[in-house]
Amino acid sequence: MKALFIQLSDIHIKNVKNSIFDKKAKLLEAIQNETKSVDEVFLLITGDTVFSGSVEEFEISKTLFDEMIEYLSKYSGKKINTIILPGNHDCQKLTEENKAREGLIKFAQDNGSEAIDKNVVEILSSVQNNYFDFAKHYNPEPLYSNELLNIYKFQFGDKSLVFYTYNTAFQSVLHEQPGKMIYPVSMFDDNLFKEKANAIISCFHHPLHWLKPENRREFKFHVEKTSDFYFTGHEHEHTKSLISNLCLVLKKVYSLLINPDTNLHFNFNPKNRLHLLN
Repeated sequence: MKALFIQLSDIHIKNVKNSIFDKKAKLLEAIQNETKSVDEVFLLITGDTVFSGSVEEFEISKTLFDEMIEYLSKYSGKKINTIILPGNHDCQKLTEENKAREGLIKFAQDNGSEAIDKNVVEILSSVQNNYFDFAKHYNPEPLYSNELLNIYKFQFGDKSLVFYTYNTAFQSVLHEQPGKMIYPVSMFDDNLFKEKANAIISCFHHPLHWLKPENRREFKFHVEKTSDFYFTGHEHEHTKSLISNLCLVLKKVYSLLINPDTNLHFNFNPKNRLHLLN
């Protein structure tokens, strides 16, 4: 089985004119032929779909994604599987003062992941309610779901893929700084990450260096232990890396980051396909 992963990130849809709509035809032209030569197609949106988390921005985004999905589905004759996760720009009202939330974030960052429980998560992630409503239109039924983690499994005959999608943006503020964020991976039971599949993919918006150093080591170890490769967003550049040892191969297969303030250049490498042979 061959699977194509199309990753879009940091599109930053606004209420005003969005250049991505002008570039949509070239984007689809770059992608379309690749969809013909694979068995399954995945569209991954790794955060910052919109600019300020408003309902109006998410409605505009639906128009973009619905048109893309419909076009690619008709062209390829295949269902376009979608996975969407939140970024910092998908949070609403970050420009408004919220001392209770700001105090909780500072407390968590000062005291580490042990200071975060489900009540803290509920308060911090309340700025993502518009995103949560939007994501329901595209994400499949999860095996597991809460504000911080969603687990999805796709079954194609005797082949399967599992996605772990982590919400690193639940603690986002207007002006974020690298090395300050916390992701409380210790909140989750290890049994959640024992699902069997031909490939296991993790997705999260903020690259690892946005986490505090001690938490970064913990989360990095967790991701490398439980995933075959991962996708991130947030930083407006195209990167990929390969880490391998006796027990894991972690690979970022393909990344296309869209910054609406710059020109888009599309360059697909046919080697960047995932072959599921086992």
